[in-house]
Amino acid sequence: MSNVQRISLDKKGVRNLLKSKEVRSMLESKATSIKAKVGKDYGSDTYLGKNRYNVAIYPITDEARYDAINNDTLTKAVFNK
Repeated sequence: MSNVQRISLDKKGVRNLLKSKEVRSMLESKATSIKAKVGKDYGSDTYLGKNRYNVAIYPITDEARYDAINNDTLTKAVFNK
C-alpha cells in the first residue's frame, strides 16, 4: 500500500502572498543587486500585474542596450555566470 498524501493549496492565500508588500520589497532588493552587477546604465520598474508583483530590469542607454544584446549581460547577472 502506498501512503499518498494530497496537498491542497489555499489559492486565495497564495494570491495574497504574491501581491504582498513583502514580495514587492524582495523583488526590489533583487533588482537592486542585479543593477549593481550590470552598472548604472540600467533601470528597473516594479509593478503589480494581474496575478503578482513583477520587476523589469532594462538598459537605459544605447551602450547598455548594445552590451545587453551582445554579451548577455542581464542573463549573466541574474544567473551569476
